[in-house]
Amino acid sequence: MTVFTVVSKGFVHLRKNPDHQLRGISLFGAGRLGERSVGFARVDFFDPNDNTGNDREYFFLGGLDFEPTKDILIMPNVIAKAFQASGVDTQVIPRMTVYVKF
Repeated sequence: MTVFTVVSKGFVHLRKNPDHQLRGISLFGAGRLGERSVGFARVDFFDPNDNTGNDREYFFLGGLDFEPTKDILIMPNVIAKAFQASGVDTQVIPRMTVYVKF
């Protein structure tokens, strides 16, 4: 049984017209908290144009994955998206996912 997992992925995309780079990195982790529960989180950084200031975006997803009985998963989680630009509010979205396997 895996106790904790971390995965990372990054990219750089070179654009010729106009001349700039798109850059990003993502980090995901999940870890067993108990026999029937897992915690998970993901963090993303995205810069759509390395020649422009104040345009970076940050994304966060975190939550818990409970399995109260076999074939039923309950996953409360929250998404937050923040922006480097001043005057732009952080978006926070609480969610609840219920998965039932038939």
